[in-house]
Amino acid sequence: MSDVPCRKEGIYPVRKDGGDHFDHIFAEHRNTRIIIATFASNVDRVQQIINSACKYDRKVVVEGRSMVNIIQVAQELGYLNVPEHTLIEIDSLKNYPPEKTVLITTGSQGESMAALSRMAADIHKK
Repeated sequence: MSDVPCRKEGIYPVRKDGGDHFDHIFAEHRNTRIIIATFASNVDRVQQIINSACKYDRKVVVEGRSMVNIIQVAQELGYLNVPEHTLIEIDSLKNYPPEKTVLITTGSQGESMAALSRMAADIHKK
């Protein structure tokens, strides 16, 4: 793939060198909230997102049952390094301007009850 991502209104293709790609997305979208959907089991991708969020001074909200569970276990086992005060609860999202937050969520396959699908349909309880 080229260094310039093909995109359609904020939709970016998956790349193997995700870390640099996430930095590009965070730099390009400094003035808005970022929502990233990925498989909960892709702990390396989650680490890349957290690294970029920290670099751009953003708080991270984790949403989706499997995402929350896997991130907690990955942290406990030392597979995921999350700096203190980086993660916030979704209820705290209202306390931060959108440009200072990023949501990591499940639902990248469009499952109807996944967190991302519920957000898109405006039926997410939070």
